[in-house]
Amino acid sequence: TQRDRYAILKKPLGLILEEKEYGMVCIAKIDPAGNAAKSGFDIKIGDVVVAVSATFGDEVWSTRGIGLDRVLKSIKIRSG
Repeated sequence: TQRDRYAILKKPLGLILEEKEYGMVCIAKIDPAGNAAKSGFDIKIGDVVVAVSATFGDEVWSTRGIGLDRVLKSIKIRSG
């Protein structure tokens, strides 16, 4: 079975994301010298991005089915 996992990453993430069916966003490429690869989290090509942290605070926003543009905007406006 598939389980959701989390990762805490600093920007720049060192990831290339792509949109798949139904507006789901997944990891297409990982920069081996980037923050995602160096994070210590188990991040793999093909992983689906299901949530991102809110602009501020501890809230988490679901990204299921919202598409690549909205996911990228959510990541961009997050401080840190």
